[in-house]
Amino acid sequence: MTEENYVAGELGLVFSNATPLTLPVVTQFLRKRLEDMEDSDKAKGLIDSCYQQVNMLQESCVNEYAVSELHQIRLRIRRDEAEVIGNAGIPTSLDGFSTYRTGADGSTTTKTRLKEFEVVALATLVPKNVEEALVLIPSLSRYETEDLQAAIALLEQ
Repeated sequence: MTEENYVAGELGLVFSNATPLTLPVVTQFLRKRLEDMEDSDKAKGLIDSCYQQVNMLQESCVNEYAVSELHQIRLRIRRDEAEVIGNAGIPTSLDGFSTYRTGADGSTTTKTRLKEFEVVALATLVPKNVEEALVLIPSLSRYETEDLQAAIALLEQ
């Protein structure tokens, strides 16, 4: 996966291999770094300034409990995006993230977890509704509107 396609959630090689961090986690890292630094360290002023800014920004983010809940939920892929896998009605997980289920009518429902960057973006940007979320995070257009609404509701807890 080297090609970037933000709507499909493909961020390119460099960013797909990176672990996105929420602002509360960054705040913890910076606080620990400040505690471990000596007063004479020239970078202490810069780290402290970054810590103050990130600490202020993280106040508007959702809490880490909501982030962990977002990591766990599975959202339905829109029918025009889903690939059909016939499996006699048995749910299967091919990659640890997606579940494919064939209904009684032969239709296939695909459920998948949000990508790491989508979770962090939702937790940081905290959209108020589905329309706002889709404008801010185009890759969310892969998911069913009702499921996105449920994910956004988790942010308000």
